[in-house]
Amino acid sequence: MTARVGPGGIGHAARRAVQAHFMAKMDKETQDALSSAMWSLHFGPGGGSGMSYEEALRLVHAWAEENLTDAYYDVQSGEVLESPPQDWEDEDGNVVEPRWDDFMCFGVSDVKRLMFADLIAHGGL
Repeated sequence: MTARVGPGGIGHAARRAVQAHFMAKMDKETQDALSSAMWSLHFGPGGGSGMSYEEALRLVHAWAEENLTDAYYDVQSGEVLESPPQDWEDEDGNVVEPRWDDFMCFGVSDVKRLMFADLIAHGGL
């Protein structure tokens, strides 16, 4: 299943879960840089951070390059994985393959768009 589905239902839940997963990994400095960049984008320079738009974008971009990966949303559990689901052994020792219909796959570019849509739309990232 791909990540490009309609705006509601499972697709919406998957996009929100992927965003939350990566936001939870974001350090305070990058969060501040993202806030500063968004403030500058929507309201103009300033916002009290003392960080220029360009510097904020540089920090956000560096974090994104280092931390964003493909993501796999498990429709059954709501869990987000950063690597493809792997085979596992059941209690009887039988190898069980993952059911790919139970996963929505988000490429790293999809994840980046989920995280930074406004900045990308305005040419920042």
